[in-house]
Amino acid sequence: IQSYVNDEDDVFYLISYLNKEFSADAEAIGHKFPLRVDISEIFYACKSGVLLCKLVNKSHPETIDERVIALNPTNEEVLENFNLCIDSCKSIGCTIPKDLDLDRLLIGAACEHLLQILWTLIRSILVKKINIYACPDLRKLALESDSGDELVTMSPELLIIRWVNYHLKTATHLKIKKFDDDFSTLDVFSHLLEKIHELPCPYMKLFDPNERIDAFIQSFSETFTNSCVFINANGLLHRNPKMVFAFLANLFSLGTGLEGGEVKEEEENYEGLHSKATDAEREAEVLKLWLNSLGIEPPIVDVVTDLGDGLFLLKVFDKLNPGSVDWSQVATKTPVPKFKRLQNANYAFQLAKVMKISTMIGISGVDLESGNQKMTLAFVWLIMRYHIQLMLMAISSSDIAITDTEVLAWA
Repeated sequence: IQSYVNDEDDVFYLISYLNKEFSADAEAIGHKFPLRVDISEIFYACKSGVLLCKLVNKSHPETIDERVIALNPTNEEVLENFNLCIDSCKSIGCTIPKDLDLDRLLIGAACEHLLQILWTLIRSILVKKINIYACPDLRKLALESDSGDELVTMSPELLIIRWVNYHLKTATHLKIKKFDDDFSTLDVFSHLLEKIHELPCPYMKLFDPNERIDAFIQSFSETFTNSCVFINANGLLHRNPKMVFAFLANLFSLGTGLEGGEVKEEEENYEGLHSKATDAEREAEVLKLWLNSLGIEPPIVDVVTDLGDGLFLLKVFDKLNPGSVDWSQVATKTPVPKFKRLQNANYAFQLAKVMKISTMIGISGVDLESGNQKMTLAFVWLIMRYHIQLMLMAISSSDIAITDTEVLAWA
C-alpha cells in the first residue's frame, strides 16, 4: 500500500463499525475479523469489493442482487464488484469522489477515496431514521420560529443538534452548535444517557480525561452490547466531528427520549406525516433512482432538499435536450445564494413549459426552492414521464409524442 498519512480517528470509527457489523461475514468477505485499527486493514478487507457491496445493501436493502457479487473473485471479477458498488452508490445518492481512479484504488494508492466511500455509506445507514417520516416524535423539536416544513426539510445533522439541545434544556450551561465542539468532558453524552436511559455516570468523577473517556466507553459497551461505540479518547480530544456525529446518531437510534407527552399546538401540522410516509418515501426513492441514473454529478441524496436550488434539474433538462438551457442565466456556483436559488427554480419551470413537460397550475419555483414535498415530487415525476416518452419515441422512430393511452394499450 502506498504510504498514506491518514487520520487515525477516522480509521478508528470506520473500523469500529465494520467490526461490529460484518464479523459474521468474514468468510464471504475473504478477510479475517476483527480488523486492526490500521488503514491497511481497511484496504485488505475491501479489496475484493464484496464488503463494499454488502455495505450498499445494508444502507439500501436489495439494491444489489447478492447473487451477482463475485465471492473469492479473480482480478477481473474484483473490478466488476467495484463497478457494481460504485454504480449502486450513485443510484442511492451516495457521493463518490469525482477524481476516483479505480486502478489506483485497487492497488492501495487512493486510500483516502476508500475512506470517503466507506463514510458516505455508513453515514447513510446512520441517518435512515433521522427524519420526521421515520420518527414522527421529532415534531416535538419544532420551534415557534419554524416555518411549516422546517423539520421536514432539515438535514439529519441539524436534527441531531436540535435533538441534543432539546434534552439539554434542563442543563442550562450546556448547548451544542456543531460537532467539533468540545465533547471530551462527556457532559453532553452523560446528560443524554442519564436523561433518556436513566443510566448512572460514575466515570464523571474521574479527573484524567483519558481515563474518564475510557471508563465511559467501557460503561457504554457493557450497557449497549449490540451497539457500535464509534468514539475513543483521541478522537474526542481532537474534536473529530464525524466521530461525534456517528456516536450521537447511533445514540439516537437507541432511544430518542421524545416518546409520549403532549404535542404543542404549533406541532399538530406534523400529525399526519407518519401515515403518509410510506407512499411519499416510496415515490421519492423511485424518483431519486431515476435522477441518479442520468449520471449527473453530484448525485441526489434527498429529492426534496437537493433540488431546491434548481441547478440539478437544469442539468437534467440540458441532458434530455442538449442546448436547451441558457447557462448564462443560471447561478452555477455552489452553494447557490437564496435569491439565486429562486431564480434558478423559476427558470426550470419556464423551461418545463417551453418543452411542454408541465402545464401544472398553481406551482412555481417558490415550491421547489422552499422544499414543498408534494409539488416537488409531482414536478419531478412529470420530467421522468417526459424522459420515458422521449425514449419511446426514439424506439418507435416517430416524431410524435407517445400518449399515455398508447402506452397503456401496449402494456
